[in-house]
Amino acid sequence: MNLLEELKREHMKAVEKTVKLEDMELSELKHRRQMADKYVVVMQDIRKRIPELSASVQELKSITRGKSILDKDMMERLGAAAENVEEHLMELFKRLDARNKNRDHLAKARMLIRHPFTDALEKGTVDSANHWIGEIERSTDKFIAGILDELGKGQELLEREIIPKLDQLIHEHEGILHRQEQSVEAAMDKLEKELLGKQS
Repeated sequence: MNLLEELKREHMKAVEKTVKLEDMELSELKHRRQMADKYVVVMQDIRKRIPELSASVQELKSITRGKSILDKDMMERLGAAAENVEEHLMELFKRLDARNKNRDHLAKARMLIRHPFTDALEKGTVDSANHWIGEIERSTDKFIAGILDELGKGQELLEREIIPKLDQLIHEHEGILHRQEQSVEAAMDKLEKELLGKQS
């Protein structure tokens, strides 16, 4: 190996170490930016599922509408419809942070759904069924209101602060890398010219 090649190799080693450090930071920033995009997708998915939950509650309410007697068939339909509400609740909750403050509303709605034939329903009247349905609806509405509030705050934070800041940092880091690459090329050109000048 001649002197020029050896100097090139040592110089590249020194510069490469710096470039790698910057590149690692850039990779982390890009990873976080991808995660931010994923959060946006999850939020959109949650928003799409909220009407499905509301519709399942309305379906539950429709079973007793206009009825005066609570028979066995109606109680079975109420039980199945209530389970459907619970499925939609859980589909939403699975997509939320486990520390979500709406867990209490979810727990109350699930408790009411899981014990549909006790207390109020044991009375066997449409009024008692409507009371039970009303309690489920209120708990579900509170759960939805809490989710929408959280989604609104989360989306605003992502769109106004987190995503723009990450984009800015990525742009800055890419600029640093580009300037370093140009610096390496310029240094190598200068080094080559100097060595060739000395050899001649």
